[in-house]
Amino acid sequence: MNLRLTRYDKNCWRIEDEDGVVHYMALALSNGRWSLVDNSDRRVTQTTFDKPQAAYDEAKIIDEARRSSTTVDGHGL
Repeated sequence: MNLRLTRYDKNCWRIEDEDGVVHYMALALSNGRWSLVDNSDRRVTQTTFDKPQAAYDEAKIIDEARRSSTTVDGHGL
């Protein structure tokens, strides 16, 4: 699945697939850093990022790891 980074507003960038389905979001924090959250508003990692692109790069790594750890039927190994 190819993910892309799309600006939603000044405090949020959406990380979505080619069909426009949101999988993650990079949200601005009050300290000028960015957090990575899933589509249920749960933080994916405790790490904060200096820019939305860095959160996007982390989301791609996490997404690839999740896809490679499941079998064809969608269940974990």
